[in-house]
Amino acid sequence: MTSILLTRVILLLFLSFFTHNAALAFNPVKPRFRDVTEAAGIEVRRLKKYGGPSVSDLDNDGYPDLLFCHHGGPHAAIYFNDRKGGFIKNSWSLWSDMHGIAVTPRTPKSLAKLISISSGGGKGLNPSAPQIFQVDSSTRNITEITSQMGIQAAKGRQRTAIYLNMKFNKNHKYPDVIFTNAQPKIHNRDWQYAFESDGKRYSRRNLKGYERNPNWYISATDLENDGTMEIIGYQDLSFFKLIGPFRFKEITADVLPPGTPTTGTVAVAEFDMDNDGDMDLYVARTKTGDLKWLNRSLPSFPDLLLENVNGKYVDVSKRAGVPTTSTSRGVSTADLNNDGYVDIVVPQYASSDIVLLNQGDGTFKKVFGLIRRPSNVRGDHVAAVDYDLDGRVDLVVSQGDQHDESKGGSYRILNNRLPPSGNRKWLSVRVGNAPDGSATALHALVQVMVGGMTMTRRVGSTGDAISRSFLETVHFGLGSRGKVDKVVVRWTSGFQVVKRRVPANTKLSVGSF
Repeated sequence: MTSILLTRVILLLFLSFFTHNAALAFNPVKPRFRDVTEAAGIEVRRLKKYGGPSVSDLDNDGYPDLLFCHHGGPHAAIYFNDRKGGFIKNSWSLWSDMHGIAVTPRTPKSLAKLISISSGGGKGLNPSAPQIFQVDSSTRNITEITSQMGIQAAKGRQRTAIYLNMKFNKNHKYPDVIFTNAQPKIHNRDWQYAFESDGKRYSRRNLKGYERNPNWYISATDLENDGTMEIIGYQDLSFFKLIGPFRFKEITADVLPPGTPTTGTVAVAEFDMDNDGDMDLYVARTKTGDLKWLNRSLPSFPDLLLENVNGKYVDVSKRAGVPTTSTSRGVSTADLNNDGYVDIVVPQYASSDIVLLNQGDGTFKKVFGLIRRPSNVRGDHVAAVDYDLDGRVDLVVSQGDQHDESKGGSYRILNNRLPPSGNRKWLSVRVGNAPDGSATALHALVQVMVGGMTMTRRVGSTGDAISRSFLETVHFGLGSRGKVDKVVVRWTSGFQVVKRRVPANTKLSVGSF
């Protein structure tokens, strides 16, 4: 009798778990996108692209704004969100041989955002320094402050920038910065530059362990969940751990499985694919060398999906169903159908862009045709962001060849028209500066506990190619759940805020604004 009762209890528990998670785990719904580019006020021009766009709330009104650049000109542009589903082009513009744009908060006592723009250096013949601009959140005025910030001496073949704390467990208030460059023609000096911020200006620091790294591009992740960001270098994928103030040690061989292909990496995205609290990594790969997309057949480099298991990566690409014959150019991640699992958007150079819908069991369903472009336009990069704050994540897509304007394109705004449903609830969490003034929102960790599941997002970018976004609002799909048990926001300084019993379909703000 006892064994029969025990069997029934186990069966009931299993059925309860299965029923509770079925809507989230086994039946991903296709999102629907409508191209609203021109209706949203975005100028359509056939131009060359290079790893954009960048998205951030520049004026601190809670709505994401857009930063667009083009390779080799014309002017960079900023579009402010009109809070009505569209954008207004700002009068500010800048002509340069644009490469990466990055955005960061300046200090935890300020609402100002800084924009860094990396320009080319004439293949080493005309080295240039990054340009820094500050956005006044109250007036939307944009002012160049390169000279007063103290970085005008950092000349090189500029590629991009990343902001993070490199003071090694000291003073998380002011984000520091690394400016990356292509190798100079003469290798007799360092070409990767680090600067320490005191909130007022930058001071040059020796970047030990990374100062002559050959990679052009850079991102960051927290492999060990210890609050200290590791840096990711790519074209040739590599990992570096902060071991002292502005001092790094390469750990690639320690964290990647033996034999993992690393060359040809063009974009990476940190995300928690399986809701286990560890940040995994999607690696988009296409071609080694200088990434010139010429009019010829391109070699295929299979993308990688790397699962974080106790601070080391396991290659789960094959089991997960990651594309193996793709020509990927970028990547961005978000829960596109609000089912509780993060999906992946992978723009392709020539073929149809790919959306990978998370099936909740460690596998992804490939979906084609959700993003459209003319056959004579090439794919570039994408940023997943809920720009109209309706609880459905939209896409800002960059289309165009890097060098060939005849295959150029424009930035496109794809509005998510996922039909409303009781099985597709959501929660957005806007993160401000730490209330105690100890840190900005950059790289803060947000965890949502609901129904025995923990979902994790990081404040920052949803995927990096060349440019980098700073998204202070993170999005969670909740499936059919009407309430969140707990929301935990932890800033890089360790300061933490907990909110309990938060209703679904809510825009929650945490921190100082």
